[in-house]
Amino acid sequence: MEITLDLRDREPPEPLFETLDCIDGLEPGDIVHLRLHREPLMLYPHLAAMNIPWRIERYGTPDWLVCIGPLPETHGS
Repeated sequence: MEITLDLRDREPPEPLFETLDCIDGLEPGDIVHLRLHREPLMLYPHLAAMNIPWRIERYGTPDWLVCIGPLPETHGS
């Protein structure tokens, strides 16, 4: 499943919390696309600790697009 979270209208730390809540409910293979108005620097350590890959698809003006996933088979086990 692919989910898009448009969090450009939210101020920190709301995008971080909403993203982590979303990831918590996903299944292996799922992907989340984040649209943000700034780089999610505080998110990266959480993703690394959970062994979840991410990549920046677009950065800077007017917004950031970050792809998270696919979630590994071991997530949530």
